[in-house]
Amino acid sequence: MEEKRGPGRPRKPERRRKGKVGGQKQKLYVHESDRDPKFTYRWINDQKSRVHDLTVNDDWDIVDRTEGSARTEIVGTGANGEPITGYLVRKPKEFYEADKAEKAAEIDKKVEALRNATVESGYGEVRIESK
Repeated sequence: MEEKRGPGRPRKPERRRKGKVGGQKQKLYVHESDRDPKFTYRWINDQKSRVHDLTVNDDWDIVDRTEGSARTEIVGTGANGEPITGYLVRKPKEFYEADKAEKAAEIDKKVEALRNATVESGYGEVRIESK
């Protein structure tokens, strides 16, 4: 029987959720003893061609368990209700750092282009400069 609060009012339900609303969910973890310091590790979801793109067209390799099978975890559910599998992959740190530096250089180039942009307007060409 439900406890009443005042005339005809049911008791306030208790919250089950602990912690913040929204935000990033729990990340998959790889214990330090399972990591080789010469590599960078990450988890990738088996959606569309993501695993193929990163393991065939890039330098990421699927991490094998000691028994020889891929290190995987169920990470969610797709729109069709099928489970989404996450694969643990690794890349040599020197390749990872070189790729990061290349991306940063591309971003810097785009930012510099935006800072020194020239725009056509009804009043002629206008140069936009940042200070």
